[in-house]
Amino acid sequence: MAAAKRSISSRTRKSGKTFDVKFDGRPPGHLKTGMKIRARGRVQVDSRKHGRVPGEDGRVADGELVLAEGNESIQAVSEPPVAQLVAGEKRVIVMVINLLDAPNTCTPSTVHSLVFGSTNSVKGLYNEMSYGALNITGDVIGPLTINYYKGSCDYNAWAAAADAAAQAAGVNLSQYTNKVYVLPNGAGCSWGGLGTVGGTVGRTWIATCGRADVYAHELGHNFTMMHSSTDPEDDGIGNCEYCDVSDVMGYGGYGLRTINAPYKDQMGWIPADKILTPTASGTYQIAPLTANPANTPYPLAIKIGKPGTSSWYYFSYRRRLGYDSNLLSSYAEAVNVHRHDGGIVHTYHLKTLSDGATFTDPTGKISVKQVSRSADYVTVQVTLAGSPPPTQSAPTVTLSPASQSGAAGAALSYSVTVRNQDGAGAAPSTFALTPGYPSGWTGSVSPASLTLH
Repeated sequence: MAAAKRSISSRTRKSGKTFDVKFDGRPPGHLKTGMKIRARGRVQVDSRKHGRVPGEDGRVADGELVLAEGNESIQAVSEPPVAQLVAGEKRVIVMVINLLDAPNTCTPSTVHSLVFGSTNSVKGLYNEMSYGALNITGDVIGPLTINYYKGSCDYNAWAAAADAAAQAAGVNLSQYTNKVYVLPNGAGCSWGGLGTVGGTVGRTWIATCGRADVYAHELGHNFTMMHSSTDPEDDGIGNCEYCDVSDVMGYGGYGLRTINAPYKDQMGWIPADKILTPTASGTYQIAPLTANPANTPYPLAIKIGKPGTSSWYYFSYRRRLGYDSNLLSSYAEAVNVHRHDGGIVHTYHLKTLSDGATFTDPTGKISVKQVSRSADYVTVQVTLAGSPPPTQSAPTVTLSPASQSGAAGAALSYSVTVRNQDGAGAAPSTFALTPGYPSGWTGSVSPASLTLH
């Protein structure tokens, strides 16, 4: 399963020296590529820089800055900019790597099919879930044999060696926006994939070369997405960083599937007029999240602010369509409820609704009920504190003509009009239409039922 991490390096402002940042334990979860930090730890300096390799800027690190586990040893000074729209062409170079004692079991042709193939590929996934806004192109090269053995999992050194081998083979790496390093499955690393978050050139390491969703997950980090998580508000799963597997930013190994509504909003892929932010209680329809916004009259998500916070709730309709064909049944054909706290942070899956089920915010000020669903949309009833629910009243029925006559055995037609008298925002009402006849008469009503919005 893919467990994405970040490659961290730091350059001091006063001395200009560069250090690889290491932690005695797990790095804090709030660190992002491009963030300016203030850190306190111990410096391990190698004056000869023996065995060190150049970073992205061509510099060789002057040593290591070792920090204690947790948030106490490191403080964010400024946040990196949040991408408003991830679109256009992303040029990706994928390098298949052999270690001296661990050849790669995935061939370049296999990897090319996973990443750039015409069907069921990372390229196809991103094109579909961005509604055509993002186009991933590029090349696969290798295998490149580098002068390292398995076990150390020195992924920065391995990447630098692969870059050098690619350049020696005549590859111009400057023409690519993203670099992907495909390691042998037996390289000895404890993770399935790593990815830098944002940055000028995104870098990704793949240690499970045959899983397309791991490639998609790590590239998602390059595009500033974090992990799809759950927390104690969820229906029983609890706090788990990777446990929302409704999209590729959760655990790997579940096949390609599209990202959730908060990430689509963060990437700028859902047009503003297709995200509904209701200010009053009412009944609303949501199209499936895979629907092309240009081809549906309905919004793709409902977005409601969580009271007293800067967080947002997202409500989206997930169906097994397109790249969402791999959705687990616990997410499919239903409204999925997520929370996003804004910026480059995790999303949290809170609940999956079925017809008649309701999500209620812990403050009790927001309630969203799934009323019904169809192939084209799901209907939800939103109740906001301070905004009374819409009224429901009996419909009016009129018959035209009011009366008519005819010879025995003649067929006569009437037009029946049923007019909805419910208040604005009320849920649709379905009425069964059953005719009544005098004894000995026959007749029929078409249609047999009528749904009024």
